[in-house]
Amino acid sequence: MRHNDRLMLVKVVHKEVINIISAYAPQSDYTQEEKDLFIEELETLARSVPPTERLVIGADMNGHVGSDANGYEGIYGGYGYEVCNEEGNRFLEMAQGLDMIVVNTCFRKREDLKMLYLSGPYASQIDYFSVWQTGGKYVKDCTVIPVKQQLNNTIY
Repeated sequence: MRHNDRLMLVKVVHKEVINIISAYAPQSDYTQEEKDLFIEELETLARSVPPTERLVIGADMNGHVGSDANGYEGIYGGYGYEVCNEEGNRFLEMAQGLDMIVVNTCFRKREDLKMLYLSGPYASQIDYFSVWQTGGKYVKDCTVIPVKQQLNNTIY
């Protein structure tokens, strides 16, 4: 179900019901009001999922959760990248309110297995997977295709 241009919910039914929310947060050139509205809509969509079903959020949050838990122990695993910024903090607050775990941060990885964006000297981790705390025990790993490999496999 397409919610809007930035949010979509896919419901997969096979032995159990798994809800997958795909989200794409507004970039830095959007207003604070637009960013706040996006987070509110994402949280509302996540809360629409019955607690008897599983929930996974895969999101390009255009923010950094950083490498320190900064009060988000329990939802943040401690293996993020760089420094938390306002958008990352907003995402962590939402995840905490939804009782979710940001699984990207739960596994020790090489730096290139955390980064999803690389341009010259700039690298970032802005895409995150989250699951309800109760589903965290089912997550065995979370990694990305290394940026170098992404560049080598690009089709022109």
